[in-house]
Amino acid sequence: MRSQISESVTAINYNDLKINPNNELGRGAFGIVYKAIWNNQVVA
Repeated sequence: MRSQISESVTAINYNDLKINPNNELGRGAFGIVYKAIWNNQVVA
């Protein structure tokens, strides 16, 4: 049985993110993940 996954990726402007470098959530092989605010929502 095959299933299909519908994906949608939104491109956002970096300047629209409010990132505090002190809000690091984690790090790994793909880089560092920070807590940020975008469009009045908390994102990572």
